[in-house]
Amino acid sequence: MENFNSTTLEDWIPFGDGATSTCYYHRENPDLMLKFFDQGRTGSDYADREFSLSSAVWAMSVSTPRAIQVVSIEDKKAIIYERITPKISVSRLCTDNPDKFDEYVRQFSLECRKLHATPCTQDLIKSRKQQVIDALNSDRGLSEKSRQFLLDLAGSVEDSHTCLHGDMQSGNLVFNGKRYYWIDLGAFAWGNPMFDVGGMYFFYKSRLGQILYGRIFHMKKSQLSHFWDVFTSTYPQMSKSDFDKEARKWSLLFIVYTLAVESFSKFETWIVNLYINRCIRKL
Repeated sequence: MENFNSTTLEDWIPFGDGATSTCYYHRENPDLMLKFFDQGRTGSDYADREFSLSSAVWAMSVSTPRAIQVVSIEDKKAIIYERITPKISVSRLCTDNPDKFDEYVRQFSLECRKLHATPCTQDLIKSRKQQVIDALNSDRGLSEKSRQFLLDLAGSVEDSHTCLHGDMQSGNLVFNGKRYYWIDLGAFAWGNPMFDVGGMYFFYKSRLGQILYGRIFHMKKSQLSHFWDVFTSTYPQMSKSDFDKEARKWSLLFIVYTLAVESFSKFETWIVNLYINRCIRKL
């Protein structure tokens, strides 16, 4: 296998970007992709963590691109992956094909249920429940009442030793015309699937999540809300009203974990903690 330790950005051609990185394909080998962590809120160890997780997940036969190597470019980290081509995210499939919007959301829901039915190799992957408890036990700016409420909620979670994506949303499931692939596995874990569902609720249903992520998902507020409504008609094993209520609580645990692993500014952290405190008062 070729060694890319001396690679530079001149060897790669950009073709897309996201909240934390820019993606490139290789000039001489377009079957390779470089994910360059050049923006966003990721810490210095994020690329190494994502590489380790991606390699472990790929070994479990989860449908995901193979991670090949971590490299350093311009004092930043990048991961070289096998490139899925042609590739289009479920977000783009929905917005580019409005007549099939519901169909693609239902397929997304089925892929989520498939992932959540996959046993996880626990010696390689961490428990999301423990990660959340660890985050709550550190100083994150929450009121003591809110912190204790969330600790009790996390502690009451029944362990489920199945795979969690950790950032389960429509931009992180891509299609090549034949098969769906999960990408961006830096937050992969094992545990109760509602950890993932809570993130979905925050992204698509909560007003703060819609403001923060609507542009990234290429969706308007009405489309985000509709995505959630179709998702809840396919994924859950309970009534929609009960599912919405549970997902809203779990979304707070998702936010706590996200604050712990991403580099938010003090002002952003204050806004998010204010949101959490207000949500808890309404529960």
